[in-house]
Amino acid sequence: MRYWDGTRWAAVSNPHVAFASASGQPTVVSFDSVTTTRLRLDLTSAHPKAGDGFLAISELEVPGVALH
Repeated sequence: MRYWDGTRWAAVSNPHVAFASASGQPTVVSFDSVTTTRLRLDLTSAHPKAGDGFLAISELEVPGVALH
């Protein structure tokens, strides 16, 4: 996970991933709070180009976002 610091993409501090325990359950990504206008989430498949290697984001929630 990276965030835009106004000049470049910087790594977030203390990233943690709690992987889903079953299909249809959420994987939770957390990290220390940042102030930014952009977030970047890079995904890498464990099985690229295989039938079970596809990744999808069905919902993305970013708590604490102030919309202007």
